[in-house]
This record gives sequence, structure tokens and C-alpha cells, in this order.
Amino acid sequence: MILAFCRNEESRLFLNHSKKETADEMTMSHSNAFEADMVVGLTRYLLSQGSYTTKDITIITMYTGQLLLIKNKMPKREFEGIKITSVDNFQGEENKIIIISLVRSNVADNLGFVKIENRVCVCLSRAQYGMYVFGNFDMLSRGSELWKNVVNEAKEAKELGSRLLLGCHMHQNITEIQKPEDFKNKSPTGGCRLPCKKKLNCGHICKMSCHNKDVEHKEYKCTEKCTKIFWPCNHPCPNAVMAYNVKRNAERHVCSTPEMSIKTERASGAVNTESVRGLVDCLALLCHVTTDVTNI
Repeated sequence: MILAFCRNEESRLFLNHSKKETADEMTMSHSNAFEADMVVGLTRYLLSQGSYTTKDITIITMYTGQLLLIKNKMPKREFEGIKITSVDNFQGEENKIIIISLVRSNVADNLGFVKIENRVCVCLSRAQYGMYVFGNFDMLSRGSELWKNVVNEAKEAKELGSRLLLGCHMHQNITEIQKPEDFKNKSPTGGCRLPCKKKLNCGHICKMSCHNKDVEHKEYKCTEKCTKIFWPCNHPCPNAVMAYNVKRNAERHVCSTPEMSIKTERASGAVNTESVRGLVDCLALLCHVTTDVTNI
């Protein structure tokens, strides 16, 4: 069992599995699709916490085939800045978060490069804050005395398991991850499956699933209809709240009731109250922020 809150405290986690590797005839290398998908899911989860940037995470693997597979599964627009490298190219370097894919998992208990001690030492000593290792540790401990010692130490420290347990700080619950699709199905926005429901400045509640990024909702755009009233006609505002972000240019909207004057203008900066009154008979300026232009 693994408990990972991933909130700046040091973590060292070994995720055990028995999913088989694949031999890549073109590169004469090896890959493991299960590990690649888990690496991508975990990376996306860590980024969604808001504590780390792409430059804080390095993914290390023993095989070129796995390196290429992981790169193909990580769109540049989402993961640009993350370093994906072989163990040989990362000697002497460190990073805040290290994610390791050991790849080898076969019926012949063939460890290949994974049993070379100096490579193992490089992998397991590069993390500053958190290290997450995916591998078939049952097989590794059978084929290597070094890995047997590593696995025993991880067991004693309760850092080895077949499940990744993600802690939700907002709702104080645990989300269990056993397979790659669990990240999307159980933690779609980096929290748990419960709705956020935090009250926004506009008075509505957040409609997203629980999330750890943008917890203050500075970037969140409410799509609910504005509940404020036009001044001075007292008609309800028909627009969505997100159309009136006070950090953007002020947008003047007039009541759309037929008997009223219909006129829309955009204004930036300060607004002259008298000129606003003279523009239209029924005017709302940032209607979900204020209902009276005299209060601006």
C-alpha cells in the first residue's frame, strides 16, 4: 500500500506490477506499455497539484524503446519542459521529482540492464523531493541481490505496493489508483471525484470536480447566468458571469427588453457616471459586480 499526497514532502514510492514488457524489433530495445501509461498519468497528476512545473520533473528509463514510447504518449503542448531521458544520460544530475520506469517484466526473469548496479544507483539517487519507481519488483528481487535488498528496505518503510493511493486534502479522502485509466476516471482534475462546490466571488459555486490547482479560483470562469439586476429598470441580467470579469475591460450592456433603448458599448478604465446615465435609458455596467452606476 502506498500513500502519496505529493505536496512538497519527501516521498519514495515503488509501484509493483506484473504487466509484461514488449520487445521492439526496430530499436532492438524493450518497452512496457503499462508502465508508460502509468508514468504519463502520474506526471499529469503531479502537474495538476500546482506545486510543480514541467521543469521540476524528470522521467528516467533504462531503455530507448521505453523512452520513445513515453515521449509519444506525452503531447508537447501539455508536457513541454519535462525531461525524458535514459539513465546513462542523467548521471550527475538531479531534479525535484524523479519518475523511473524499469520496463523489464518477463517469464524468463531476464533483468537485462536493470541488474547493472551503477545504473541502479544512478536511478535511485537523483530525486530531491520525490521518487516514484514502476517495476516488476517480484521478478527483480529474484534475479538480483541488489534489488532484493532495495525491495526489502522499501517493504520495511512501507514504500512498496501494487496500488497508488492519492490523498485529497480538501475532502480528506483517499483515491486508489491501480491502472492507468484510474487517473482519468477517479482523479480527472487532480483531486478526488467529489465536486468542488467552493463558493465563488460571484455568488455561484464551482462546478468542477475536486481540484488542487487554482484553489482560489482566480482562473476559473463561471458560466452561470448573472443574478444581478439592471439599473434602473430592475430587469434581470441575461448574461453569463464569465462575460464580466472585472480584471478585463469593462463591458456596458443594456437591457434587451423591447421597450428599452438597446445599445452596447465597450469602455476601458474609469467611467463617467453622468455620461453613462445619458447614453441609455436602461444600462447595466458589469451587472454582476454592481447594480448601480453611482457605486462605480
